[in-house]
Amino acid sequence: MEENTPLDREVALDPELLGRAFENLLAAYNPETRETARKATGSYYTPRQVVDYMVREALTEALAARTRPADGDAAFWRERLQYLLDPSDAMDDAEELFDEGERRAVVAAVADIRTLDPAAGSGAFPMGVLQALTLALRRLDPDNALWEEFQRERAKARAGEAFDTEDRARRDDALREISGTFEKYRQSDFGRKLYLIQNGIFGVDVQPVACQIAKLRFFISLVIEQDADPGAPNLGIKPLPNLETRFAAADTLIGLRADAGGLLHHDGVAAKRREIAAVRERYFLADSRRKKLDCMDEETRLRGQLRDILDRERETWAAARERDIERRAEELPKPDDRKRFRKGELAKLADRLRAYDAALADARGVAEWDPYDQNGRADWFDAEHMFGVSGGFDVVIGNPPYIQLQKDGGLLGRRYRSAGYETFTRTGDIYQLFYERGCGLLKPGTGTLAYITSNSWLKAEYGKPLRRWIAERHTPLRLIEMGKDVFDAIVDTGVLLVREGGEAARFPAVDMDRLDGGAFPPPERRWGEARPREEAPWSVLSPVEWRVLDKMNAKGTPLKDWDVRINRGVLTGYNEAFIIDDDTRDALIAEDPRSGEIVKPILRGRDIRRWRARWAGKWLIDTHNGYGEESDRVPPVDVADYPAVKRHLDRFLPQLQRRQDKGKTPYNLRNCAYHEDFGEEKLFWMDLTDRGRFAYDSSETFAANTGYILVGGPSKFLCSVLNSRLATWFMDNAAMTSGMGVTRWINTTVSRIPVSNPPPEEQHRFICLVDRILAAKDADPDADTTAEEAEIDRLVFELYGLDGQEISAVEGTIPS
Repeated sequence: MEENTPLDREVALDPELLGRAFENLLAAYNPETRETARKATGSYYTPRQVVDYMVREALTEALAARTRPADGDAAFWRERLQYLLDPSDAMDDAEELFDEGERRAVVAAVADIRTLDPAAGSGAFPMGVLQALTLALRRLDPDNALWEEFQRERAKARAGEAFDTEDRARRDDALREISGTFEKYRQSDFGRKLYLIQNGIFGVDVQPVACQIAKLRFFISLVIEQDADPGAPNLGIKPLPNLETRFAAADTLIGLRADAGGLLHHDGVAAKRREIAAVRERYFLADSRRKKLDCMDEETRLRGQLRDILDRERETWAAARERDIERRAEELPKPDDRKRFRKGELAKLADRLRAYDAALADARGVAEWDPYDQNGRADWFDAEHMFGVSGGFDVVIGNPPYIQLQKDGGLLGRRYRSAGYETFTRTGDIYQLFYERGCGLLKPGTGTLAYITSNSWLKAEYGKPLRRWIAERHTPLRLIEMGKDVFDAIVDTGVLLVREGGEAARFPAVDMDRLDGGAFPPPERRWGEARPREEAPWSVLSPVEWRVLDKMNAKGTPLKDWDVRINRGVLTGYNEAFIIDDDTRDALIAEDPRSGEIVKPILRGRDIRRWRARWAGKWLIDTHNGYGEESDRVPPVDVADYPAVKRHLDRFLPQLQRRQDKGKTPYNLRNCAYHEDFGEEKLFWMDLTDRGRFAYDSSETFAANTGYILVGGPSKFLCSVLNSRLATWFMDNAAMTSGMGVTRWINTTVSRIPVSNPPPEEQHRFICLVDRILAAKDADPDADTTAEEAEIDRLVFELYGLDGQEISAVEGTIPS
């Protein structure tokens, strides 16, 4: 691009700049909602390095599925295909790696590949696909001879499908256009990019502004490939293509009803849709405003005809069934029978008409969709109608948005709950639905999906449906857990490649946070593997670490299957009223000594330390609903019996009345069936921690809802195992992390820790060590007990039969 400056110098506009511009547009702060548009839409720009890797891996899979090597060496064939797509390799020819037949096969495959980004944003992934395939063509076919041949064949085929014999002139114009392109740009990437965009690269986004920026990005990519000719009209610059039918503003997650698809494939309807598709193809290369307007006017006319055909078919369908009902009724001998028959059959027909009309509404939506409306957005997506792609895509790739379905009062959850997603869960995230939708858009058996998303679903409870769905239906190929350094967002991310169909087996995987830096992606020798097991968490481990996990599962019993009870701490609904300090407690007792009967010590999450909690002088006003069995039930607390406490709570009465979590009266805590467990021998632990933080307690002490309690079993023995480095290692690989990167020790994950259950005499060694630690901590909360803890770690390793290499693997990832 030339810029008129005093220096008259050329300036290069990096297309990635548009991606950053798009993200910054969405980052504008909205003072009314107090959040950025980027946060509201879950949109984040993916760095080029990540895009290049994902594109290269997905396209390698697509090309390998479409081609075969002459020598039959599939592994080396993939290496050669990787070379074609890798911009880091400086070589620009492939003569030594591919024979003539292989070159022709790969160029043909490139011509046929269809890719889709279902959440295109600023177009980073479609642009990555364009660059990678352009590079492959340049290396395989430097003079564009094969590429031109395939484009001419495609133009003839398209003409045969879309035009009748009277439109031969249009076919000839298309062929002359191809010849002219390659005559001028024989050694250029212009023809490669132009026909790649026309035939195989598509994007969808729910935001029209995203589609506009993506199109601008593609325009720039084509502009820089053209050479100006001062003596030619328009400087010899070919008009850029019209990309309205390559990037669509639509809701990818909503498809058409299946029965609507049936209506759209009726003979008359299908023929009219083919005419519309032909107009859109002409529009792509329309090189004047007049031609564009002619195409748009013609499509408007055809879409009107399509609506009319759909309405007439509905009338014909209904009339035919009414005639059939009348014919069968007339065959009945008695008038009453004929009357009852008509009434029953017409009622059934009314139900069928309602279903037909629902499908017709979708079909009419297809007829009304205007791809040329730059500010419009369809509330549905259909690849065949919008892009002319049937049979699925070879590659679905992208960075779907991250938005919790229960956000904004469950707005998105309500929108997609009835959309037919097997992976839907109310507490999940929208990107989970994009996985299911993306796989559904793939070519059966060979299509490849590549997404970068939050990796929480790999281990979180809400990710179970998606883990099960992928494990049962598809073949995971590679997983990279990226950590937090990819986006300016507090979220751990992961890259997953999946092939459509098959079933899950162990596959290569790597956790970048566990590597000591280095290149992205890391060399194969540094990769581990993942073993998807349907609903179980998907962990990324080395072979040695998998041996550790296998031994833990073989020798241990999940904690939930022990004779224990695990529950969360007390949820008050309004801590400011129910959790008080020493001074407030003393004042209540001074005013009414009976107040002490219902004021109990309570621990917050931050008060729970390893081995022994450090109580901070906080108290719970325990105005419960009553608890226990009917035979010896503890009666509910009537706050009227404790006037000082009532006066204290009355200060917060409006808040207590409005709170969700409350008991039988605004003064009572919510019902707690395990209330009496807080008076038993127990373990406390906190949620957010980088190491197991279990504290033994045998007094009547409560925990707030930021902590958990475990009651039952050999408490001190369990305390030793759960505080061990091995238990922390298990949680680091099985639990999801918080936004701050700290492991979440939530009930559902802790309950899966496999704890070995040795005989009581063997447990005694652990219990003695715990007693020594507790005595030391009681005497001095900061006492050094590293020697005892190291001995517990040694005994735990011995308990599970770990060898030296396995112990080193655990100790290498868990700090002392």
